[in-house]
Amino acid sequence: MEFSYRVTKYDPANRNKVGHYKQEEWTSVNDIGTKYGEDFFKIEEYLKVEKAYVNAIENFMKDGEIPYLKVASLNKWTRMLKKGKLKRYYSKIMKKNFSKIREGDLFYLDEIKSIVPLILRQNLWCKLEFQNQFFVHFGYDYYMYIGTYKEYSSDICTSDDVDIYIEPYISPYLD
Repeated sequence: MEFSYRVTKYDPANRNKVGHYKQEEWTSVNDIGTKYGEDFFKIEEYLKVEKAYVNAIENFMKDGEIPYLKVASLNKWTRMLKKGKLKRYYSKIMKKNFSKIREGDLFYLDEIKSIVPLILRQNLWCKLEFQNQFFVHFGYDYYMYIGTYKEYSSDICTSDDVDIYIEPYISPYLD
């Protein structure tokens, strides 16, 4: 992969000299209902950010003409799907894809849109890859890493509701 990026909700201006994030913010779906400053972190805010991450992947795939992504290094956790704070926000297709997903499966863009929320909600973890041309990796604290053969600017991740930032960064999940 020629280019690798960290794609996050975290503003790079709020990092110290060694790259640590200085602001206190939510980092997981598990933080819904937690108080940050004077406000509680709400499901609606979480869903906006989740959608922005899905849209970022969609933009990369469309622009790079990536037809599908292959599942690698799959791990599944059913506990959150059954009793998580977002229980009523799981679509039928999300539940179906969760049940059927296997190592090596290929998912096209419409299906990827239902797989990524499962990863971000910590129901499953996997790497999503297309040959040696593209990958999406997910890390702790709502970090996402994208590798591609093309160079991109920050406008690939534009969203109406949420700021998403793209920074050059090598994925810590490379084999």
